[in-house]
Amino acid sequence: MTDESLSDRSNYKIRYIADVEQFLAAILNKTVVPHQVEVQPGRLGAKSICWMTCSYCYGGSASHSSARLSRERLKAVVAELARGPHGGVQKVIFAGYATDPLNYQHIDELVETACANQQIIGVHTKALKVSDQLIETLTSSAIQRKSYFTVSIDAGSSDIYNAVHDLAPGANVYPRILENLRRLISSARDHAKLDISASYLITRLNDSPAEVEKSIDDLLATGVGLIRFSFAQVPRGFESADSTIILSPTDTKRAVDRLGPLVEARSSVEVPITLWDPDRENASLEARSLPCVARFLFPAMGFDGHLYHCSQSSSPQFHDMALGGLAERGFWDLFYDYDPEALEDYWGWFEETARRLDCRCDRKEHIVNSQIRDHVSSHGV
Repeated sequence: MTDESLSDRSNYKIRYIADVEQFLAAILNKTVVPHQVEVQPGRLGAKSICWMTCSYCYGGSASHSSARLSRERLKAVVAELARGPHGGVQKVIFAGYATDPLNYQHIDELVETACANQQIIGVHTKALKVSDQLIETLTSSAIQRKSYFTVSIDAGSSDIYNAVHDLAPGANVYPRILENLRRLISSARDHAKLDISASYLITRLNDSPAEVEKSIDDLLATGVGLIRFSFAQVPRGFESADSTIILSPTDTKRAVDRLGPLVEARSSVEVPITLWDPDRENASLEARSLPCVARFLFPAMGFDGHLYHCSQSSSPQFHDMALGGLAERGFWDLFYDYDPEALEDYWGWFEETARRLDCRCDRKEHIVNSQIRDHVSSHGV
């Protein structure tokens, strides 16, 4: 059974900053500790970043780089996260910018490192590959509560899955994902610590009630603890949804009206099923929210071995914004490498650079940055 906190976390209804004044003071005092760090390991020896070319992918415009941290160095940096001078990072997220973390050859060792350090673990994946070793780690008694494993599914059949992800028509990926979910959930039954959920981004290709209901049926059969339906954001490189399979605001509203009753009817206390329209709940989502404090809360280790401001700016085309290379310097050395007395200049530089590089906030960053902006406006600081 999934508690309500998973639903709140999945729909960004938690407060990332409990007290804005204390948070800003911690930045000035260089005692701030990230809410989480996202680790994006890239497959070694890959000729391309990803084997899929989904038109709604934020990282679809990412430039490829063969640069990688060595296996030993990446493990050492992940281990370092737990030993900060003002407290270690409590949550480590394994995800990917235009790729999948489980496609990295040594992902099992990275997850084991975070687990051994008693950190909350989050995994965002398409779950095409899930090793027995990874399942053993994630379902062990050592895993911390609020750890989670979320699968991006975006379909209820092989045909639609292949169309959404631009795969060959005969690709047999969808059943494999469901089987991997069953394997994980079957092993997790003896341990209630790991939350296992599925997310479904509604687009022009998968927005029929029949496809949505089929996906719900298939996912419930695996035993997932929560299913979240939402809508893709316009990715970097596009100014509107017109050139992608992303629904326009008008079509999104129609989809909510059409699918909302179906989702509500299938939801239960045991397995919450949600339909979330962030644009409606948070008014209009701009390309970016400024000032941006993501680097103090959600820094990300990119697949090329650089430390970036956030998961949305974590590939080579954002090198001008990167905090630095992790091959040469430690995580905490880079994280605290800023001048507290020059933050106004920093935010001015960031705004200019973010616009030039077309950096765009994700939803949790919009929420946090809006909270900061509202506080600054009302308090004049």
